[in-house]
Amino acid sequence: MAALRRGREAYAADERVLGGPAFVEELRQAAAAAAERPLKRPALRTVLGAVAGAAYLWCRVAGQSGRVLAAALGLSHQAVYAAATRGERAAARWQAVWHKLQ
Repeated sequence: MAALRRGREAYAADERVLGGPAFVEELRQAAAAAAERPLKRPALRTVLGAVAGAAYLWCRVAGQSGRVLAAALGLSHQAVYAAATRGERAAARWQAVWHKLQ
């Protein structure tokens, strides 16, 4: 068993799977750099605005059932209809999004 391991400890990975040592080291450095960067998380208000816009467009503009959107988002249908009402407050913004989708 020791004879099989001898000389393999210097390898960072199996070249047959990942490629050469230079490629593996490049991947390691990229992963380390990505781990050091803080995650960019949108503000809750931004996410809620997007949900309100989607609910507004789906229910009010497209005339579709809020229950379908609720199932897709994992929300109650009451929450979707409430979000659609909130979305109406920024109707002009969401109408512009709708027209870009068309």
